[in-house]
Amino acid sequence: MPVSSNVRHHKSIMRTAYLPYLALAFAILGGCGGQSATPAGVQAPTAATAEQIDELRKSVARLEMDTFFLKSRIESLESGEATASTEEQGYDIARTKFGPFTVSTRGVTPYLDGFKVKLRVGNLTNADFNGAKLKLGWGPPYDGKNYEEWQKAQKKKEMSATNRFASGSFTDVEVILMPAKPEEIKSITVGFELDQLQLRVR
Repeated sequence: MPVSSNVRHHKSIMRTAYLPYLALAFAILGGCGGQSATPAGVQAPTAATAEQIDELRKSVARLEMDTFFLKSRIESLESGEATASTEEQGYDIARTKFGPFTVSTRGVTPYLDGFKVKLRVGNLTNADFNGAKLKLGWGPPYDGKNYEEWQKAQKKKEMSATNRFASGSFTDVEVILMPAKPEEIKSITVGFELDQLQLRVR
């Protein structure tokens, strides 16, 4: 599915995901009104039980967490950045105007007030690239409370990599993230800007 279609699909899910929970919230709040006037001939809503309120809180918490991941995924699709874990093996795809690159991590070592992270970048295009500008992001993990505050706490950095990214090959790149705490580099984002393209002449 194209990136634009993915983004529209995720945004549609975010808009509709709130509806059942809002309906339940209004029903419970209506039942908790107590002193509100009830029109003649209309039965007053039954007071919500403690169990219902507790279940609503849990449902809202789950919805907020789901919304966070949807927002993160949409932003990742729109920006083209890859999200790489330093705790688990695996890779993500960074999208550039020339094509996709895989990104994974291959080790973390402490460095001054931060860390050195070795990235393994796979060039899936048919072209070679001499150097790249890397856009890096890291920060505290999401606590499920305030998405906007979490966004503000994220750190950003741009650096130039002089490596040659050969077509169909992996290239290891070492980046420095500082200042950074151990919990802030469990997951990092990586984006690329490429301009020195090299193709073979036949």
